Amino acid sequence: MNSDLRKRILPAVIYVVAIVAATLLGNLPSLILIQIFSLVCIYEFITNSYGSVDKAIRGRYIVVVIIVGALLVNLVHNDRIWLALTGIIGAIYTFNAVLIMTRGQSIFSGGNVILSAIALALMPFTLAVNQLMQGGRFHQILLGVFIILWINDAGAYFVGRAVGRNKIHPTISPGKTWEGWIGGLLLGIVAAWIISLNIVMINSASWIIIAAICGVMGILGDLTESAWKRHHNIKDSGSIMPGHGGFLDRLDSFIYSIPFVILYLAAAYNVSLNI
Repeated sequence: MNSDLRKRILPAVIYVVAIVAATLLGNLPSLILIQIFSLVCIYEFITNSYGSVDKAIRGRYIVVVIIVGALLVNLVHNDRIWLALTGIIGAIYTFNAVLIMTRGQSIFSGGNVILSAIALALMPFTLAVNQLMQGGRFHQILLGVFIILWINDAGAYFVGRAVGRNKIHPTISPGKTWEGWIGGLLLGIVAAWIISLNIVMINSASWIIIAAICGVMGILGDLTESAWKRHHNIKDSGSIMPGHGGFLDRLDSFIYSIPFVILYLAAAYNVSLNI
């Protein structure tokens, strides 16, 4: 095994083991991990978006976004307000998805960077943190979502390499094909069915719906982050994972999927999601 491959494998193994271990251990370890992800993603988003701005100013912007998240988590305790916030984020992401697919543009690439950082690098993680703080078994849902996204991503890569011909959006992400996306989606659904045999607080139909959500929203998250990187002329969001880029590179599908997963669970089960 050459040294470059070893450099890529080790960070990936650490990343996967950290997520699996945290989500298996319970809500508190999962909450800590999700907060770490959020902090790094906020840093990457603002640092890259404000590359020409003084470091001290960028630091203040980062602190502002973190304070917004802390205030939400500690002061907002009404389930319906959290559901409304989730719906707002879902609506913003849906509008952005339409813009991406029709015009090749993302609302997160330009405009107000602080608001974009709140919507894209803070809120999805904060929504997950709120669910984890309720004391249910949301950590198991998170584990299932991560596994589905990993299988989806791997399936899309290998199927796309084997039979991919038709590009989803050649100007934003020339490596993504419709054939690869379909292959990843189907493998994600198979993974969801297997997960449903082991994580049983929601039924197999719900897991399959979650897999469909992850398949659709995951690729839109990938395209959103690709458009943002192209706008700022960067290859990777960071270098925290050698050979893989930054946390935004690794979590773009999760970021876009988790609000819609929460909305689905709220509609299918209950508002509090204390499942």
